Amino acid sequence: MTRTKPSGPITPGPDLDLSGVPLGGVRTAADLAACLDRVRVLAGPLSHRELDRLSGGRLGRTKIGQVLAGELPRRGFLATYFEVCGVPAADRPAWYDTWAGLVVGRAVDEPVPVPVREPRGGADAELTALRGELSRATRELADLRGTGDLLRAERDRALAHADALVVEVIGLRTAVEGLTAQRERDQREQAQRVPPPDDRARDPAREQVRALVDELSQSRRRVEELERELRAVREARAHAESEPLHTPAASPRPRSYVRAEADTFSGPPQPVSTGTIGAAGT
Repeated sequence: MTRTKPSGPITPGPDLDLSGVPLGGVRTAADLAACLDRVRVLAGPLSHRELDRLSGGRLGRTKIGQVLAGELPRRGFLATYFEVCGVPAADRPAWYDTWAGLVVGRAVDEPVPVPVREPRGGADAELTALRGELSRATRELADLRGTGDLLRAERDRALAHADALVVEVIGLRTAVEGLTAQRERDQREQAQRVPPPDDRARDPAREQVRALVDELSQSRRRVEELERELRAVREARAHAESEPLHTPAASPRPRSYVRAEADTFSGPPQPVSTGTIGAAGT
């Protein structure tokens, strides 16, 4: 069956910093495959499906897996791969020279391999499939390690946010206690004061007391909201500390690439005693 030529556009990626890719140490096709896979990780990391989609179907998921497993690709494959991953144009000649050296060295120095047929006709195909699974499992393990670093950074940010909430809650509690004490003093002074004969003289005092009551109610509601948020963050922190992050072992079976997303801390609200705040409200 003749394969349909791809018709989708190529989506180029942003230029990458490839200073950490050891291209100068490439001696074999496996070394080149490792460098190409490093470029894929730096570009996203991008899964085989994403690489094929961004290339408009030119790369092919099967071919990507074969190349990253150690097969020497064609120059056209490299050109599309570099454009999708974001290899700078100034760095591409060095990659092409390394690839050309491997192609010429294999054509001149390596003998033509003679296939050895075993009694079981599917042994070669099974060995190739197992090698592909091992390569994919190794790449997924590297992706999971990167995801673990991201989750640790997210946990640290959540802990810092919880500390900031604690400070804010303490400040609001102090303010509420001050307003409560001021309200009690005003009530005592008003009870001891002789009522003036004119009702209009009492209106400013009533308005001031009413304003203090409203401000106290708003402060209490803000403190309750902050305490609920702080409780949720503390529960998330306890959950994160009780289950330390670890790098899962590589699966012996092939798995599709999954981009990890940061977890959303959530939990059911629990009743919290507001101490002096509740007493002040009554």
